[in-house]
Amino acid sequence: MVQELSYDAWGRLRNPANQTVYAPGEELALLLGRGYTGHEHLTQFGLINMNARLYDPAVGRFLSPDPFVQMPEFSQNFNRYSYCLNNPLRYTDPNGEYFLLDDLIAAVIGGVVNVVVNAVQGNIHSVGQGFALFGIGAGGTWAGLYAGPMVSGAIIGAGNSFVNQGFGSNGNWNWSNISGQQVLFDGIVGGLTGELGSKLGGAISPYINKLTSGIGGKAVQQALTQGLTGSATGFALGTGFALMNGAKLGDALKVGVKNAWQGFAIGTASGLASGMRAAYKAGENPWTGKPKIDVSADDLGISFTMDRIQAGESYPHSRDNTVFENRIPKGADAPLLPEKPMGYYHEYVHPTPGVNGPGAQRIVIGSGGEYYYTPDHYKTFIRFKY
Repeated sequence: MVQELSYDAWGRLRNPANQTVYAPGEELALLLGRGYTGHEHLTQFGLINMNARLYDPAVGRFLSPDPFVQMPEFSQNFNRYSYCLNNPLRYTDPNGEYFLLDDLIAAVIGGVVNVVVNAVQGNIHSVGQGFALFGIGAGGTWAGLYAGPMVSGAIIGAGNSFVNQGFGSNGNWNWSNISGQQVLFDGIVGGLTGELGSKLGGAISPYINKLTSGIGGKAVQQALTQGLTGSATGFALGTGFALMNGAKLGDALKVGVKNAWQGFAIGTASGLASGMRAAYKAGENPWTGKPKIDVSADDLGISFTMDRIQAGESYPHSRDNTVFENRIPKGADAPLLPEKPMGYYHEYVHPTPGVNGPGAQRIVIGSGGEYYYTPDHYKTFIRFKY
């Protein structure tokens, strides 16, 4: 073991041997620069960068309010500076914003897609069956966010089989209609469809992305990509298993088409989940693809420098208004900021207290209106709004 770290419920670093919180300035240096719930620690300020907002573990509060009140029926959600409804023992906040909201949106989309797919196949014969299939799709999509595409596919495959058998062709529930063996088989096929479709989607996504790059965010793009690959996988598995069981080619193809529709539902659910994870990692909105920026110049304490820059006042330092070259750091494969033509970025000095001269703090501005702040001389960049 290279390093062992321990945190209290609110994210303060503590001694793993006796669980006592370190005094300010005495914390261990993080091996990878990331700690509490996998987020980047800004040790110079005692803050945690949660992508959309900065968080102070000493007081258990964000520095800026959450722009969304997701649960208006719950009073704790009206403190928009709080972390995870003031209940970090139960919840985590992956991006400093959208507490469970994106999960809910994805689950609703997955439920709707599952209902539509079954409706197209002529499987829905009552309102109750429709609601049950919506729940199966929503539950499978939500499970995919945390357990992966195989679990998601298995839930949707087995769940659809259970519900459609139980309601039968007249829309009235009858337990005697259900074959446990068929439910198990459909669950296995669904799991395989989800996993194989996800792998296939990942393999061809570099090529498909050229077609889907302008369509929403990563969740939308992956839902489309894996919906198609899931459909192809479901068709192949359904046809293949039918032929193995002795079905004629025409009948096997009909089974394949039926499984293709289910594969589309499973692939869409898996794509939503993988796309949301990719968006969180990139700090983007999973639906629009736009960067999630809720950290302001005021939060970072650099407003007066930004005011000076925007006013076009004289620059007191030699590094002011010079081209930031955005070089690739030693040992890295890409620069820290998005690659742009030389001259796209310009840097400005933000004064460091107690330091005569430029110091380590910089503000980098892109020609497209992007603002970045680095407190440690280009090692870390925080995108902010002004």
